[in-house]
Amino acid sequence: LWDQGYHLSNLFKVQNILSLNNINFLAKFDAILNVSDNYRGPLTYIISSIPLIYSKNSYLLAYLSNNIYNFICILSIYEFSKLIKQKETGIWAALIFTFSPIIVSQRTTYLIDLSLTSFSILFFLILTKWYKSKSDYYLYPFFSGLIFGLIFLIKPTGIIFFLIPLVILIIKKSFHKEIFFSNFLKQFIIFLITFILLIFPWLSRHWITIISSTLNAWQWGIKYQDGLEASTLGGWLFYFKKIPLIIGPFNFIYISSLFVYQKFNKSNLIQKSYLNRTINIWIAIFSINIYLIITLMSTKDVRFIMPIFPIICIFCSTLFGDKTFPYILNRYK
Repeated sequence: LWDQGYHLSNLFKVQNILSLNNINFLAKFDAILNVSDNYRGPLTYIISSIPLIYSKNSYLLAYLSNNIYNFICILSIYEFSKLIKQKETGIWAALIFTFSPIIVSQRTTYLIDLSLTSFSILFFLILTKWYKSKSDYYLYPFFSGLIFGLIFLIKPTGIIFFLIPLVILIIKKSFHKEIFFSNFLKQFIIFLITFILLIFPWLSRHWITIISSTLNAWQWGIKYQDGLEASTLGGWLFYFKKIPLIIGPFNFIYISSLFVYQKFNKSNLIQKSYLNRTINIWIAIFSINIYLIITLMSTKDVRFIMPIFPIICIFCSTLFGDKTFPYILNRYK
């Protein structure tokens, strides 16, 4: 509740700044940069203020603005499913995601976790396309740097979810037979320049308070872990045990039943579901990396697993493409 009040307050501050008619654009931009000076960036408030610009401050519109991020998630999930040759299951994945209890809850409150999730899955989508690309296509590094910067402006600590995937991308591209190292170096410079230019105005102004607030939040989390420290089994299993509640008890039972049925009938759907072993490993590293980070964090909260949740939904949706259940797709799609 305290977090929600803080975020709503910042949202209405941004909306009030944008609605002022007696100051120019640069003055508004300068004022918005000062709305948030800690590890919670200003981007969520800027995007959410768009529906509020031509109306009065409203809690209802603030909550409804979450559908902007939900829409980004739906498109990214569908496009990612197409990328791994699972276009047929992309709609199912989007439905599981949209109507899962945790996402419904996030759309009816006002926090920054849904916005972080939306740009995280969008960034991973673009990063995967860059990872797969065998050409000197400079739009992938540009858009990757752009979205990576947007993640930083939502929550600076959110970029740590992608440090290991970025290292793997660099290693793969550096030793790729079909791509010269000099060409990839140009791509990576474009990525870094785009990222730095985007975050510099806000980071240069508040870097001290961003670091100090992050350290303070870490220390606060240590004091109130309630036996969920990273050194305990409960800490490592916390998010794993929450998955049934995140997806929804009914969904979890139904999806688990399908999985057991297919394994019992020796269904080979799971083995055919993904593009190739390399992409499987790439997705697994991204997923495991996020799980390790949120487990090692000093504060445990079920909403912190949300950046990995779209991938979980995509994996669950592959079960609905089984040819032994044609009526699921043909009759009820």
